[in-house]
Amino acid sequence: MTNESRITRHPSHASGGIALLGAFCATGLSTSGQLQLTVVVLEAIGAFVLLGSSVARQQGKRASGLALLLAGSLLVSTALGLGAVFPVGPIERGALLGGLLGPVLVLLAVYPLRAPWSRLLAGLGTALLVCGVVVRGWLGPIGRIQLFGAVMLTILAWDAAERAITLGNHVGRGARTFVVSITHTVGSVAIGTVAIIVTIGTYRVAPETIPLGGAALLLGSIPVLLLSLYLSYLR
Repeated sequence: MTNESRITRHPSHASGGIALLGAFCATGLSTSGQLQLTVVVLEAIGAFVLLGSSVARQQGKRASGLALLLAGSLLVSTALGLGAVFPVGPIERGALLGGLLGPVLVLLAVYPLRAPWSRLLAGLGTALLVCGVVVRGWLGPIGRIQLFGAVMLTILAWDAAERAITLGNHVGRGARTFVVSITHTVGSVAIGTVAIIVTIGTYRVAPETIPLGGAALLLGSIPVLLLSLYLSYLR
């Protein structure tokens, strides 16, 4: 009874870290220049520092946790500020901000800001990332493979966040879940890779003069991939 009360039912750090990595890789793939990528990397460093503060707090290192919390918050805030004033058109800036805010919401889901909000925040973060990637694909600054890869990584980020929440609820944050998280991620990557190959193959059959065709096929592949990943939770 005592051990049960000590279990911290917060999202797993291992799967949470994988979710963040997937989200930032998706944002990085959808950037259209080195300067934008630098802003994404800055935010990614800040986000992982923030997640590190949660690890430090779990280990009872309050001073280290607070220092990491302040440093990570400063880096993430700086990156968001740079994204808000980035010298591009309003539509592309909005897509960039979506790509920067999406991982922040995923971070708040796995940190967590509030445990009951974790799934909602992960879903909102995923939606922002997908919207940002699709808008960039419509604007045309990124290649087709980058576009499909970014969408796959976005959905894998959502999947890893869901896995982090589920593991946290079942076994607690303190349990060793690294192997389980990696195994699940490898399976998800395999499913996503097949979805990308099928989508790219179908797209090549479509007329090249219809740019919206690629976006339609891309959006059509998202529910299929989501359903494939969701089936794993029903086992």
